Amino acid sequence: QPFHRGAFRLGIRSNPWVLAAVLGAVLAQLLVIYVPALQGVFDTQALTLAELGIVLIASSAAFGAVEIDKMLRRRLSPVYGGEVSLHEA
Repeated sequence: QPFHRGAFRLGIRSNPWVLAAVLGAVLAQLLVIYVPALQGVFDTQALTLAELGIVLIASSAAFGAVEIDKMLRRRLSPVYGGEVSLHEA
């Protein structure tokens, strides 16, 4: 099937390895940003709460855009009962 199910249909617990990888990556990023010894190694500085909010909004927007793209492709694809294909094979 050309279009995979979206994250909202699959659920957060459908693939525990992906969930563990995402949580591990978030933890690693926070450590690099906030642990003084790692800040020196990676040349980072702590973000304010407002800056973290901007990061969360931007990443959520990108995630949402990908999920909307998948939803539209599924709805418009003849493979899934839609009438128009967004791209040709």
